[in-house]
Amino acid sequence: MAKQLCAVKRLKITGIDLSSEMLEIARVNVPDGIFHLQDSRKASFSSEYFDAVVLSFSIVHLDDDEANGVLANAVKWLRSGGYLYLSFMEGKQPGFETTSFSSQPLYFNYFQETKIEEFLKENGIDRFRSIRQDYLELDGSNTTDVFLFGKKTIGSDTVFFPQKKIEVIR
Repeated sequence: MAKQLCAVKRLKITGIDLSSEMLEIARVNVPDGIFHLQDSRKASFSSEYFDAVVLSFSIVHLDDDEANGVLANAVKWLRSGGYLYLSFMEGKQPGFETTSFSSQPLYFNYFQETKIEEFLKENGIDRFRSIRQDYLELDGSNTTDVFLFGKKTIGSDTVFFPQKKIEVIR
């Protein structure tokens, strides 16, 4: 995603991941980016540090309390008028699963879009777009991937940026 954003406009990208392999891919795709091997649950940035925060399926391996903590921090790190992209899965009950990309069972948590939106709204994020995509699992069950786009507000008033700023997230 960072590579696509950088193709639109020159951006300063900061990224964190627990996977050194994912960070290597990020460094190849965005050579000027700053990337850290770090746990999102322990990440620390100044308040209102970022113009945009991207959480691409990063809460799906966290329990509810951990996910709430990461989301609360992301909102805190986001400047007023800044954008939030969040993707997660709706589906079955949380638990350990094997996947096509890991032979070891991994913990997966499934969230409800309405609950996530409620949490974000309570923390100053207004959703302005939601995309849902069904995904057929190997066992025949269906998982829904949810992609939310939101904007941090000041009180009840949304801070609008010029159109060229909005193009960055498309």
